[in-house]
Amino acid sequence: MIENNPTMRVLGLLIAVIFAAKTATAGDAFKQNGAKIYQTHCTVCHQDDGGGVPMMQPELIGSPIVLGDKPALIDMVFFGSDSKSALGGFSNRMAGFDFLKDAELAALLTYIRSSFGNQAPAVSVQDVAAYRQKVQKK
Repeated sequence: MIENNPTMRVLGLLIAVIFAAKTATAGDAFKQNGAKIYQTHCTVCHQDDGGGVPMMQPELIGSPIVLGDKPALIDMVFFGSDSKSALGGFSNRMAGFDFLKDAELAALLTYIRSSFGNQAPAVSVQDVAAYRQKVQKK
């Protein structure tokens, strides 16, 4: 029916375009929020470009933790240097960021996983919430 009706085809296309624009805008806002959180909490140690500081703080560019398993990354940021995922060999200790809300932590980790040349899937609010629930039960 839609295929044979030009008005319905145009209307369907218009709805698809509006939905895509709203979805892209929501994703952009999520990543922008992650960038703001990164600037506030991470830049001092990991630098604006994610390059870290040799022997002090690890770089985030191509990091196996950043690009790898989401729960390991969430654990690292949640518990900092006390995480079971922590890398050795760096002189500075990283604080835990468990005080961030689930949406803030998800936005931050999504930003890190998709910035500095990194290309890894987003971390959802549900990923963080499930992790938080799991560690709070222990």
